[in-house]
Amino acid sequence: MPTALALGSLYGTDINAGVVNPADVRVVNSDFTPQYFTDELILQGSLEQELGGGLNLSLSGNYQEVEVDSSQDYNLSVANRAVYAGALNTLAFFAANGIPTGIASPAFVPGSAAYFAPIAAAIMPNGPNGALCTSLPEDSGTGSFGGNKLCGNTPLDFDRSNQKNKSWSAEAIISSDWDGMFNVLVGGIYGKYKLSENSYYVNAFSIDYFTGILGTLTAFSSGQQPGYLGTPFFRNNSDQLNVNTWGLLVRPMPNSLTI
Repeated sequence: MPTALALGSLYGTDINAGVVNPADVRVVNSDFTPQYFTDELILQGSLEQELGGGLNLSLSGNYQEVEVDSSQDYNLSVANRAVYAGALNTLAFFAANGIPTGIASPAFVPGSAAYFAPIAAAIMPNGPNGALCTSLPEDSGTGSFGGNKLCGNTPLDFDRSNQKNKSWSAEAIISSDWDGMFNVLVGGIYGKYKLSENSYYVNAFSIDYFTGILGTLTAFSSGQQPGYLGTPFFRNNSDQLNVNTWGLLVRPMPNSLTI
């Protein structure tokens, strides 16, 4: 990536420069409001029945639905956007004028502004001194470039974990209560688990910027239409998991003998 468009260097000042670490361990500074949602339903039931002849039947069942969704600033800090000022000003300049040629005429590469303008409009719609926009953690994969974004005065970074699952199980046991030397227990259990959503997202303004700039430079150099490169955030996802379990139990039980 050209130095003029780089947000910073691994060996230079980063966005945590000047960030204050609170002395109170119960205090954090964050530019993102944490969110937590959960909805859980649990149903349980059991039935005991004497069958006669010293035999007893026990039935039990369980049903569960769980949904959880949480987000937070994983750095727990308010980033210093001043570190990004040079790159953002360069992006705004390229979006308005195009890539300089270094000669009098033409002063800018014809048509090159069209490659940078959509990126600038998506992640800094009010210019380099305005709000900076970060992709929302959503399943379309378009993020800021599809209008799914969260904007703030500082470059935001946050993650999201969400999951939905259902499960149920049933168990039946027949046991004896005889007076002889032995009793017996015979039973079976069956369970079913369904996971319909499990995702972990990592979102950051720097990821949006990187996918936008690298994507548009790739498109420009290869003569393709302006665009961004890949999903502008990280997502690890399992969208379908079905598990069936069962078990059988046969157990002779010797009665205790007291003399």
